[in-house]
Amino acid sequence: MKLMLGCKEATLLLIMSEERSLSNSERLKLSLHLKMCKFCRFFEKQNKFISINATNISSSKNFTRAEKDNLISFLNSIKIEKAK
Repeated sequence: MKLMLGCKEATLLLIMSEERSLSNSERLKLSLHLKMCKFCRFFEKQNKFISINATNISSSKNFTRAEKDNLISFLNSIKIEKAK
């Protein structure tokens, strides 16, 4: 059993986890990979943000002021993290 995942496998599991429950071994492998890989942790954060907001966009046509502010704040935080 291969314990360490590569980034491609980790991102695939992150995407798959939105559609189905991961097995215990998949969760363990993903957790270990995310502890060591800042790029995949960043991908996980971005992917969650996109999923949440894609759902919000499809269910409503207009953003509230608070949603716009939240989106701007998140995008600014990504710029700051990328610069580090």
